[in-house]
Amino acid sequence: AGLVASDSSCQFDATIQHDDTNPDADAALADVLAAIDALPWSVVAILPGAETGVLLADRLSDSHSSGDTRKNPIGLSQARRNKYVMGETIRKAGVRAVKQKIASTWEEASAFLKGWNPDPFKVIVKPNQSAGSDDVFLCGSLEEVKRGFDKINGAINGLGVVNEGVLLQEFLEGKEYVVDSVSRDGRHKVTAIWEYDKREINGQFNVYFGMKIRAVDDDMTRSMVKYQQAVLDALEIRNGPAHAEVMMTPTGPCLVEVGSRCHGGEGTWQPIADGAVGANQIDATVDAYLRPDSWDDVAELPGPLARHGREVFLVAREDGKIKSIPGIDKIMALRSFLKCEMAVQPGDTLSKTVDCFTRPGAVQLVHEDARVVEEDYEAIRALEIEGLFELE
Repeated sequence: AGLVASDSSCQFDATIQHDDTNPDADAALADVLAAIDALPWSVVAILPGAETGVLLADRLSDSHSSGDTRKNPIGLSQARRNKYVMGETIRKAGVRAVKQKIASTWEEASAFLKGWNPDPFKVIVKPNQSAGSDDVFLCGSLEEVKRGFDKINGAINGLGVVNEGVLLQEFLEGKEYVVDSVSRDGRHKVTAIWEYDKREINGQFNVYFGMKIRAVDDDMTRSMVKYQQAVLDALEIRNGPAHAEVMMTPTGPCLVEVGSRCHGGEGTWQPIADGAVGANQIDATVDAYLRPDSWDDVAELPGPLARHGREVFLVAREDGKIKSIPGIDKIMALRSFLKCEMAVQPGDTLSKTVDCFTRPGAVQLVHEDARVVEEDYEAIRALEIEGLFELE
């Protein structure tokens, strides 16, 4: 969908199309399974490439005839995809969860809010099955909640899925982190922890500005690891990767959401992880499924940072047609510059950044000196204000 760059290309040994328009879902699944069985190879791993593939990957893994296919219990498949069910499932397991309500009508939403009466009034309103901060609103009044509800309910979200109902949640105060992990037979290994830099801009309260990789070296990061692994157990994510977003509140960690798939963003974070901790979630996933001897060598936790790294999510502050991008040369000359991916080019239309779908590009920074990384990060932030884009 919109998170995938238009110029992305891949080479596949085989392509099998699942017909999600077939009203007979079982027949559609059987067709895919038959096509898999007809391949000239033994299939030992069926993994989702993105959030939209989680439910299908679970069903295929559960139904595949080969006993070699690792899988997660099908009974909690919805809890690994549906954010509301996810929260209620971990709550039932005794793991801290956010206060929430899924509402398909405004009457349901209004009744929930009146019974809750949050003070101060800070309510998150968002789709139940999207990603990338798509249509996530922080509302300060009942009227603002109504506007967000009306915008989300029934609309097609950034993943191309129709929003059936709206998720209302308490606003979690604190700093947001990512805990990336890989599991094999219920044994969880953390591959990286990332600290988000989210800020208010362009009328949106939670725009991604970037993230930096963190060492697991204090009580706070260790508590997040312990919490995340309790979440994985509650959701029965026993095999494969997981990408958990966790808010560290004043009273401890609380789940925002977890995807039973690899960290997204087209994998632009991978060279930062390799440079900082010498490993990454993608390779560890392959080890878990295909190379058990190598899996045994994967560390339970990432070691001390060998180098420091940040990913800069570029933020556009104005709309217009791009004449040139003069700031790119300055970015590439920075001491910690590693790579850059641009989603827009001269001649394209630039839109103000409000979520991951309107991000004009990303820059990866890695250096032995943390101060150099921070200085370069701020230099790019200054270029965004003046010098990165020239508009017609």
